[in-house]
Amino acid sequence: MDSPPLSLQSRPPPGRGPQNIAEFLRRINAQHPGGFRGLKDDLEKRTKKNDTENGTQEDITMAEDDVAEDDRAVKSKDIQTARMELLQNIYAAHATSKYTVDFLTLLLSKENPQQAAATLPQDLRQQVGIGTLGATMLDAPSTVTQSRVADNKMIAIGKRLVEVNNAAEVALAAANRLRKEITAETRYWNDILTVKEKGWSIAPLPDDPSTMGVKVGFSNASPNFRADSVVPLRRAEDGSIHLELGKTGGDSKRLLVRILKNEKLVGESSLPDPLPSDAPLDDRVREARDSLFYHELWHELNREGRTLLAHGIHLEKDKITYTADSSRTITFQLVSLEDPEARDSVCSSEEDYIAQTIALALALLLSNAHRQTQAKRAEKSAMSGNRPPPPPYSLLLPIITYYRHEKSLETCVDFFTSYCNVLQSAGLKSSFTMTEQPLHPSPSSATPTEALAATLLNPSDVQFDLTITPDSRLRILTRSCSSFGMRFAVYILPSSRATEAGGAESKSSPAATPTPPTNPLETVFPPAIPDGWSRTSSGAPADVQYDTTGQLFRYLHQAVPRALTWHCSMLLAQGDGIGTPIKPTWIVGDDQTSLADDDMEKFDIHFDFPIVGQDPGYPELHVTVDSTVEGKRVHKDWRWTDPRRTSTAMSGGNAADAENSGNLEDIVREVLSGASAH
Repeated sequence: MDSPPLSLQSRPPPGRGPQNIAEFLRRINAQHPGGFRGLKDDLEKRTKKNDTENGTQEDITMAEDDVAEDDRAVKSKDIQTARMELLQNIYAAHATSKYTVDFLTLLLSKENPQQAAATLPQDLRQQVGIGTLGATMLDAPSTVTQSRVADNKMIAIGKRLVEVNNAAEVALAAANRLRKEITAETRYWNDILTVKEKGWSIAPLPDDPSTMGVKVGFSNASPNFRADSVVPLRRAEDGSIHLELGKTGGDSKRLLVRILKNEKLVGESSLPDPLPSDAPLDDRVREARDSLFYHELWHELNREGRTLLAHGIHLEKDKITYTADSSRTITFQLVSLEDPEARDSVCSSEEDYIAQTIALALALLLSNAHRQTQAKRAEKSAMSGNRPPPPPYSLLLPIITYYRHEKSLETCVDFFTSYCNVLQSAGLKSSFTMTEQPLHPSPSSATPTEALAATLLNPSDVQFDLTITPDSRLRILTRSCSSFGMRFAVYILPSSRATEAGGAESKSSPAATPTPPTNPLETVFPPAIPDGWSRTSSGAPADVQYDTTGQLFRYLHQAVPRALTWHCSMLLAQGDGIGTPIKPTWIVGDDQTSLADDDMEKFDIHFDFPIVGQDPGYPELHVTVDSTVEGKRVHKDWRWTDPRRTSTAMSGGNAADAENSGNLEDIVREVLSGASAH
């Protein structure tokens, strides 16, 4: 017989009950009079007594329940059922005890027949007999077991060694796992400490304190992105940290700005290289911050774009387009750094620098919007109730305003240059100066970023001082407006000769000084006063604002002929160059753009300053003379254009009477002198 498996547990202490049958019988005989037979008789008496008591109690119960006949039937049924169950249990216990006594008597009959005969029933003795059962054979040694004692000992020792080896292997595996866990935890916390030393805010997650999180978002961001401002730092098996990103989805994206001219790409903002897979945790956290920032920027651009449809903004599925002018468009698109179609270019051309500047300006404007939100929270107390969603940030509108500001300045400079070139080609001392006003001072507490944002939101004013003739001078002040673009304020400046006369007056006697001349445009052709505007108390026009360059240029095109008319009328008073006044008497026409002889009404000289050519066109100076000589009507035409343009002498009504352009003052003196001779 094989020995039982080896157990390393200690043996239990011996029980307090009988260790064998003989001891059990001795205890029964000592504790109960009559031995097993007396125990059997006692059990039968107790059983009969219980039956009698149960029957008597049942009769009493039934007698007491005669009053409630309906309830008695139910209770009687329950009592009968309980009685039957009790009797069945008693009979079963009696039979079990009887079988137990008979079995123990048969076992005892093998060792002590005389004592067993006292408790063995006669019918069982006849059927089975005495000494037929015995339990002593269980402890009898066998030859097979004795022969295998040594083998069993070796097997027990081997099994014990196997168990020891298995325990050692389990302990070694646990030690290896613990070592790996310590290594992974050390790497995990070293990376977290490195990120924390770089200034990132790290704290346990509120809903999972066992996991650390790093704050990559902004507290003043829009509510849609504020929930993703904390990124969980999940530990991998090897101890590396995995960033569990939210809306960004782990895809690094940036805003790509492109400039197209006639649907051809001419400028593009640069994109950084994507991070490698083995980049340090600090770089990956910074990339997650930047990606979340540009996702919010793209979201805010789409929100604002819906309110700027009237300003040339068009929203598409994955792109925002701004139509700057008839040939130039600017597109904004959120692209992935892994996208091969997104060209990773380096700024090389001027248009590339412009696109890069726009991309950086949008990022600065969003950061400035965050600061403004924080300032509003500090100033305003929390309002109760449901507040409406915040309005969209002003991001695209400053870019549009600044672009219109620059384009308007470029248009003005180009026009004023052509303007003065035309007048200078006619021999007039015309010029203009451009002065940029100082930037609006920023508060001393403002950071450089806030000062830059204030400059971008409020471009500086630019002043143009335009001289048509020495007597006719204008000052044009440009002012940016986010709703209307560029606006122009026109001022009438005093005559330059008036300034010189004022200086001479301080050196001479008042009686010898003539009255200083004034600017003729102040009375002849002041800037148009819109409805609801008024002049100043002195009668001079107030500052007049023109909303577009077209309105401003139309005023100048009408102001130049009038200024030249009064300039030439002053030449008549000076004479033909040698002091002799020119006669007959010349008067200014009703339209203020022509001179006519007041005596004969045969001569007429007309000044015009139109825009020729296609949009945008260029200015020209036209001088026409109509006269009557010997009853025949004669027409002459002189034209001056910008020397930068193709300069060609233009003929009038008769090719034979066409004159090439020359000095305007000489031509006027010659024409008017010839008219006086006739």
